Amino acid sequence: MDPDHSYTESLLRNLVAYEQGYNDISSKLVTDYITCMDCLINTGEDVELSGCCGIIENHLGDHEVVATMFNRLHDSLLISKDEFYYTEMFIKVNNHYRKTWNRWKANLRENYFNTPWTFISFLAAVFLLILTVIQTVFTVILLSLIVSKYCKALFQIIRHAVVTHVETI
Repeated sequence: MDPDHSYTESLLRNLVAYEQGYNDISSKLVTDYITCMDCLINTGEDVELSGCCGIIENHLGDHEVVATMFNRLHDSLLISKDEFYYTEMFIKVNNHYRKTWNRWKANLRENYFNTPWTFISFLAAVFLLILTVIQTVFTVILLSLIVSKYCKALFQIIRHAVVTHVETI
């Protein structure tokens, strides 16, 4: 086992033991932090993503080691739901997740627009669709002008024919 890993895990375990051993401490910040991190981190990929987002810094090396450490640390914790430090954050995250629009956006980003090229292709397709609609509108307008011209000319021919036919009778 890596010495840094054993030191980090042992330090966190001692801090948790200190918090849980003394009833004078009302807020269990380390315990709550480990619980929060365990909710965020399940795999090495979660550790890598958390590191990219600036949530944690991994000085232990392997991402799987960090994930395993947080999962093991959380197994033996006693958590007070009434005094949980991150309750408000959990509520906000759950409320954000429950909104249908946010889930749709996440689904679109993850499944359809996961690379810049798919987004650029989408914009190009929308642009071409708009150009096609504009072309169709102008074609209909032009066609209606041509038809109205021919209808006027046809109407004048028919009227002239009717007038000439009436005069001959």
